Amino acid sequence: MRAGEHASIADIVASSAEPYFTPGALDFALGAQALASWEAGSCVALDLEFSAPPLTAFCA
Repeated sequence: MRAGEHASIADIVASSAEPYFTPGALDFALGAQALASWEAGSCVALDLEFSAPPLTAFCA
């Protein structure tokens, strides 16, 4: 995220969703968070937008 690689992350999300959803149903919503901890492990959270007309949901 800090390097501004939004297009690369969006491409990874689209490629990962492709076998399960129609094209464009799940998109990267340009937000992310990374947490690192020696005790609890690490986590990367991405903001996603799910769209299946007439429904649109934002997941953070």
